[in-house]
Amino acid sequence: MCLTVREARLQTGQFVAGAIEQVGEDKRLLRVTLPLGLRLMPGVQMFIDSEAARNGNYVICYPNGCMADFQVNPDFVARLKSGERLQLRGINAPGQVASYLLPLGGFAQANEGPPTDPATFEREQRQRDAPPPVRPK
Repeated sequence: MCLTVREARLQTGQFVAGAIEQVGEDKRLLRVTLPLGLRLMPGVQMFIDSEAARNGNYVICYPNGCMADFQVNPDFVARLKSGERLQLRGINAPGQVASYLLPLGGFAQANEGPPTDPATFEREQRQRDAPPPVRPK
């Protein structure tokens, strides 16, 4: 199995949205995660640049957000590699569109490049998720 991950985070490091391309078992899946607090219906819209929207339904929610899965093919992944941005849209509690942009720069290199060592990846994730140090005033 191979995963290519792209996340959007605030300057504080807080997770906002993410997309994972998963390859394995003769199928490709793009799993997107949007923050909690969005309406489960009507689901998620996904766009590459100015293409037509693809619609998906949420499949599960965890403390970090709600996930929707999209079956994708090699043509779609090629468009991710050449695209500028992946836009995800949901509807927030008051009924307004909540839009999240994931830059696609570097996606092709990450997708086609050498795999990341799992231990290195885990260490980087722990460092990124660690609370900032408290500095005395």
